[in-house]
Amino acid sequence: MFAFPIIGFWAVLAQRKIQEIMQIVKLRNNSSIPEWIAGMLTHICDFARISNPIIVIDQSDSIAANAKFIFPLGFVLRLTKKAVEGLNPDELETLLAHEIFHIKRHSLPFAILNFLSEWTIFGSGFLNLAQNSKEMEYDADRFAVEWLGSKGKGKDILVGLLDKVSIVNSIGGLAYSKGAMNFIRPEHNPGSQSIHKFIDQLFFGDIILSYLHPTINDRIAMIEGR
Repeated sequence: MFAFPIIGFWAVLAQRKIQEIMQIVKLRNNSSIPEWIAGMLTHICDFARISNPIIVIDQSDSIAANAKFIFPLGFVLRLTKKAVEGLNPDELETLLAHEIFHIKRHSLPFAILNFLSEWTIFGSGFLNLAQNSKEMEYDADRFAVEWLGSKGKGKDILVGLLDKVSIVNSIGGLAYSKGAMNFIRPEHNPGSQSIHKFIDQLFFGDIILSYLHPTINDRIAMIEGR
């Protein structure tokens, strides 16, 4: 009796995962990565002592990047077209360095915990609460500063980058992704509609609601040693 809802849940989840894989494959086939970006990525990966991830460029209108482990493709670095067009080379290099460190240290454990959360019906990101997501962001920022230093460049580049990228909205000392805010703010989704969207996001969405970024001010304070 209880098997049918669970099988149905797994079927929907599997369909979403297949769609994600197909989307990345399509982006990879359609993405023309400029040679200077590919070379920049290789240098950072060599510095981090990891292999190059798959890199794709999407058409998002925000300046952002995201690193993720997607089975069976491997590590995927997703960069927005606006990031390529709206950042100068130093800023783009710093953004890539931040994401490369996530790939080196965080993306695989994060993906495993999230997989277990989703397929055991806890909801996306539940077990990821075991990770310190804020410290993960600080670590990635530290690596970006280390990379800049190896090039003889200052950490002010990262500070300036944080004013441009679409990372977070900060509320009361916590910071949620902008997409997540659309699901938890009642003024955006009043009544039952908000609950339905929250549940859909919790079990089938792309946003990990349990992943909290530090505030921009906290990140800048850490970078500057305050």
